[in-house]
Amino acid sequence: MRENPVLNDILQSISLGKVELSRFTFLEPISIAHLSVASKQNNSIIDHSENRGNAATFLSRLNFFDYIEIPDIHGQNIYSSNNLNTIEVNEASNCNETVYERIQMILANSPQKNEETIDRLVAELITNIEMYAKYGVVVGQVISRVLHLAFVDRGPGIATHLKKSNSKYSSFSDGSLILESLKKGVTSGQGKGFGLWQTHEVLSRNNGLLKIRSGNQIVDCLTGKCYKAEYPWFGTSIELRYNLDNPVCFNEILGNQNNEVGNEFGF
Repeated sequence: MRENPVLNDILQSISLGKVELSRFTFLEPISIAHLSVASKQNNSIIDHSENRGNAATFLSRLNFFDYIEIPDIHGQNIYSSNNLNTIEVNEASNCNETVYERIQMILANSPQKNEETIDRLVAELITNIEMYAKYGVVVGQVISRVLHLAFVDRGPGIATHLKKSNSKYSSFSDGSLILESLKKGVTSGQGKGFGLWQTHEVLSRNNGLLKIRSGNQIVDCLTGKCYKAEYPWFGTSIELRYNLDNPVCFNEILGNQNNEVGNEFGF
């Protein structure tokens, strides 16, 4: 499994402290989310003289420049009512109704069970950020009937949390701990351990994608493959892809455990 070359390029630029947006023609949500978190912390990494080209125009439509508080030379060219396939850069908070409103608009012509499932996935992954990292972003886009979602934070990371929560994990590698976090009931103590397990179950049945990056490890959660990242990310990033034409019902996964799970999230 190869690294996403565009994301790798973005992370290299972030590590060097200078991102020239004119070099990029297209940015997927996962690259935008990393760039948003890093730029929010230090917007000087964006080379203002190079904020031109296709990628910069697209970022303007996603409210990126306003979010990181730098001038938008494109005049805040935010999406129009005819462009209903994106979730703009938003802080990952379950109090942020904008994210859920955009999801409802995107899924308006999709099977109803998709909306419930995606709402639940988003709520779970945002809750993880709120519980463990305090701050992160969510970005999304539909590309060829596939919903791409990215959740990125600058928290301590999954492996660090699990090692601190239980001494039995002290000898585990970071990649092994990320895979461990996908198991039902595995938690660092703040949740019941259903969040990532349910996310994994949904994406497995959907034939989608679930990839987690934390520290210097990248894990393809549906194949179980781990590999070392060329450029580490000090926090956690989760990339998922959900096939809208292959809907998965959350209640089918929960079964008779629905009352047990309730609204308790967290890995």
